[in-house]
Amino acid sequence: MRKIGALGGPLYFDEASRDRPLAAVLARYVVLTRAVAGCRNVDLVRSASEPGRYLMVEKWDDPRAQADHLNGEIMVTVATEATSLLAGPPDLD
Repeated sequence: MRKIGALGGPLYFDEASRDRPLAAVLARYVVLTRAVAGCRNVDLVRSASEPGRYLMVEKWDDPRAQADHLNGEIMVTVATEATSLLAGPPDLD
């Protein structure tokens, strides 16, 4: 059986005016991350019942690929761009 790593958690933004900029940052992150070696998939969904809530689910071939990505340039860039748009730190699981 092949082991798959997964990462996901809700992301919240403060104001409606930040929704579009955050959505753009997250959408670009999804596209870039899907091209990373070891990434099986990334899904980004926006809550229909809780305004300002996004959920991202990532699936990785193995924990090493996931860890390399979390410490890589794409993650650092998106974290830098999204920090001022989020209501607080994302809940990573």
